[in-house]
Amino acid sequence: MTEEKKGEEARRSPRRPAGWRCILKSPTTGMMQGRVENASAQGFLLEVASTLPMGEIETLKVEVMFSGKRWEFIAQAQVRHNVFRTSSCLVGVEITKITAKDAKFLHDFSYGII
Repeated sequence: MTEEKKGEEARRSPRRPAGWRCILKSPTTGMMQGRVENASAQGFLLEVASTLPMGEIETLKVEVMFSGKRWEFIAQAQVRHNVFRTSSCLVGVEITKITAKDAKFLHDFSYGII
């Protein structure tokens, strides 16, 4: 079994492409704009300008555009991994604090219920 397949099987919920804009507030790097590449019920893959310290708790303001509607929500998330790209970085974060309403949306979104 490949490593990629093992990782996918270990996921608690599926990922789904998102493309939402976000603003990230980091205790060490300050504010930066980014994009939510994909979302799951437990976290996000963010495209940002630089890497973030592993384990650090970030505050995210996510602008969701879905089914012709636009709204924002705030969440806190812990940095789990960083990947360098040519002109940006991908940062995987696990949600640590979110409202019940927004958590339900992410669950339903990631599982394709909505």
